[in-house]
Amino acid sequence: MDKVRVLTVLFLVGAFLVGALSVVWAQGGPPVMTNPWSPPPPGGVPPGRAGNDPGAYSVSGPKEGPPPPGGPPGDVPPPPPGSPGAPPVPPAPPGPGVPPEPPARREGPSLAYVQAALATARAVVPCLSVGDVWMTRGPLGEVDVQVPLEYEQTIVAILHINPTNGQPLPLGYPPLESSEPLGIEALQARVAGFLPELQVLGGAEYRAPERAWLVPVAWRGVLVAHLRVSEDGTTVMGWRVR
Repeated sequence: MDKVRVLTVLFLVGAFLVGALSVVWAQGGPPVMTNPWSPPPPGGVPPGRAGNDPGAYSVSGPKEGPPPPGGPPGDVPPPPPGSPGAPPVPPAPPGPGVPPEPPARREGPSLAYVQAALATARAVVPCLSVGDVWMTRGPLGEVDVQVPLEYEQTIVAILHINPTNGQPLPLGYPPLESSEPLGIEALQARVAGFLPELQVLGGAEYRAPERAWLVPVAWRGVLVAHLRVSEDGTTVMGWRVR
């Protein structure tokens, strides 16, 4: 009697299993055990795996959401500083109390150019012409008269003139008082009259900021002007008028 009961129970269990398997096969086959972290097979989602199944594969684009730190997926991180291909690293500014590096020392011109500068000045002086007269009167009655000397329509020297007699004053001499200064035309005529007496002295001074030789010009032993000659001694340079 007990054997009959056991056989009956086994028969019912088997029938149940057969029915369940029939239903599964009718819905697309038996389930496939897959690793959810393994790469997707060619073709995308395998048959029977879709929806919210954690083992389902997808060939669609990345899911929406914030990009991972460091930029969008696929970006190549920049090379570390100092490696080949990396942008140059700017030098760090000097710290407090650290003096900046001194500029490179500049060599002066050859002293052989002095004679060339003197020769150029001597050739230019006979060709000088008188420019417009500048006359200003100070609060104490002093009259400052300046007459530019021009070479090829460029001011190359400036003379300070005595307003009473039209003669040149030494460089650095203060303006003179004059109640009756000469007129503009009379001053120009006086200056033009003594231009042939101007002489270039036999020496020159070098001005590093201007990169020029300063050649002195005298009248009857009085230093009255300077000509600026380029450091190679070939060209008389114009003056910046005040």
